[in-house]
Amino acid sequence: MIFLYFMLLYKIVQVPLNNINDTSRNKEVVVKRKTVSFCMICYNDESDIGMSLKSALAITDEIIVVDLGSNDNTRLVAEGYGARVIDFDFKDNYAKARNMAIAEASCDWILVLNPNERLTPISPNQFQRLLEDDVAGYNINVVSLDAGEPIVGAETVRLFRNHKKVRYRYRVREKVAPSLLRWANEEKLKIEDTDIATILHDTDKVVGISNDRAHIVQILRKAIIDNPGSPYFDYAVACEFLVSVEGEVLPINSLNLSLLSLEKAWQKVLTVVPEKREQLDYLSDLMIKLSACYVTAGQASLAWQMIIDARKYYPNDRSVLLQYAAVGVNYLRQCIRDPMHPEAQLLTEGLYADIKLLDSYESKREHLLRYLGELALFTGKVHKAKTFFDAALDINRDYSYAWLGLAQCQLHFGNIGVAISCCLEAIHRNRENYLAWLEGSQLLEKIGFSGNAATWRKEIEGRFPGLLESRVAN
Repeated sequence: MIFLYFMLLYKIVQVPLNNINDTSRNKEVVVKRKTVSFCMICYNDESDIGMSLKSALAITDEIIVVDLGSNDNTRLVAEGYGARVIDFDFKDNYAKARNMAIAEASCDWILVLNPNERLTPISPNQFQRLLEDDVAGYNINVVSLDAGEPIVGAETVRLFRNHKKVRYRYRVREKVAPSLLRWANEEKLKIEDTDIATILHDTDKVVGISNDRAHIVQILRKAIIDNPGSPYFDYAVACEFLVSVEGEVLPINSLNLSLLSLEKAWQKVLTVVPEKREQLDYLSDLMIKLSACYVTAGQASLAWQMIIDARKYYPNDRSVLLQYAAVGVNYLRQCIRDPMHPEAQLLTEGLYADIKLLDSYESKREHLLRYLGELALFTGKVHKAKTFFDAALDINRDYSYAWLGLAQCQLHFGNIGVAISCCLEAIHRNRENYLAWLEGSQLLEKIGFSGNAATWRKEIEGRFPGLLESRVAN
């Protein structure tokens, strides 16, 4: 009996202990830690690289730095933070340099920063929770260190899974997003945005050897010669001379040069067989930028045809839909002109439907209100238009195109002086808004202030070379 008693007691105690062990094993599976490789390229960055590496030390497992040929103490500083430094024969190819770093990485995930960037603080536990199994990569906001403004054109895919199919493309202005997207689609994985951390970018510092625009354009022009059938390099040249201002694409140097390069790229796209055009990951942006340049040059009909083609290729792309609305409003004003024309009525109804769809996506609402205001102006509903422009300014007081819309309303009311004040306000809010300069100079000429109008036109010539000549020619 005593023996049976002890055996029973043993069974009672043993079962809970076994259950506890099983639970512990399950917990280990749930919280299995993902490893992260921190990859970076550098060139003479001894004064910056330490802060960059330090900002991510707590969340990464290894640091791989590819050196493009530094002749200062960059290597010593990097090694002081535990980095493995690899020498690289640059030869004007940033994608190859970054891919070398990734190829050397042994961890589950890759984090990419530049020496002039640092990651805002994030705890290791928070960071680990981000690394989900159904996600291929994350977009992380890249903002200027001083003003906190987004860095236009910056590659935001900075955290992604380590896989042999995920590699950077393009010699300069290299991007990993195209290959990541393709692999993610194959594996049914997601690419998500995260605001759990931010990358602070020091705009006063350059990255690498060829950050000078003239040098980059030189590399791209050589690539055009070496790859005469590729549309990409003509597109990339144009991108070096374009900037996005409040959603509008504007030339920062020469409109004619940008337009010519984009047109060359588009002609080369047309020689690519249709089934392969889908593989051109930059095609939607090329079409958006070309239509925008046509608008800037005063060629509304060409802009309209281009954005119609873009919508056929990308019917659900929000950026294409937004540009479609912008170009459509311009086409109504510049080419159809008569709001009672059947084509105008049909297009106006279609644009209202598109804007409503975009509003359901919560896409840039102040822009949508601006387009609604411009449609209302086109149909003669000036008071309604003013309501839309005022609503846009309630969202963003610095939205210069809404001020321009108010200027048009005041012009309809006969208040030329107030209209000029609105143009001045638009310029004050954004001096790169070429329409504010153009419309303001025309209004000044209209009220007899030809000297002031000439001064404004001179400003336009300095800020947007070739713009006036291009618009006069068209």
